[in-house]
Amino acid sequence: MANPELIQLFPNPILILKYPNDFSEELEFVKNLQYRGKGIGEYQSDSLNRQSMETFLFDLPELKRIKDFCTASVEMFADQVLQTSDKLFITQCWSNITRKGERHHEHTHPNSIISGVFYFQNNSKLPPIRFRRDFNKELTLNHKVKNNFNSDTYILPTESGELLLFPSTLEHSVLENKGEEDRISISFNTFTKGSIGSIEDLTYIPIDRCIE
Repeated sequence: MANPELIQLFPNPILILKYPNDFSEELEFVKNLQYRGKGIGEYQSDSLNRQSMETFLFDLPELKRIKDFCTASVEMFADQVLQTSDKLFITQCWSNITRKGERHHEHTHPNSIISGVFYFQNNSKLPPIRFRRDFNKELTLNHKVKNNFNSDTYILPTESGELLLFPSTLEHSVLENKGEEDRISISFNTFTKGSIGSIEDLTYIPIDRCIE
């Protein structure tokens, strides 16, 4: 048999960046925000974590340094990873607190291109983020070894001060927090400015014209 060629198609890019500065003041600010519990929208349960009442946190001057870092990181992701000429900007931004006994349900981020999570308080004793790919859940094979081709979940440990950027369509969740500390993060979404798509390919959306 000739040597087989294995091709990996359509990988999901996940970028981890480390914030270079102290963020203790920003952490205290986030801790003291007003929060709503039991999840949001159709996802509501006493076991779910809580989100900030304010969902445009990057409009606040107290988080300007974190905003600038996240904005520059999104621009770098778009330019160097996606290699797109479209300009992405951060839309909504909110904070999450997952206390002992709480979790974050499995979800994606609609109406967003790239999503981000900045970890204010996280460590190896707190639950990591868990990604799940769009997989045929109706068919289960017995696998001898787990790898990138047969696994449908991926656990990614993160630390305080790290920023995670990933496609907004990628399903993710946080398992129950069994630690004693709160798991604290900021999440945000992005979208493109001006227009999206191609006139030649008949996929063009002039976003500027949609504003009265």
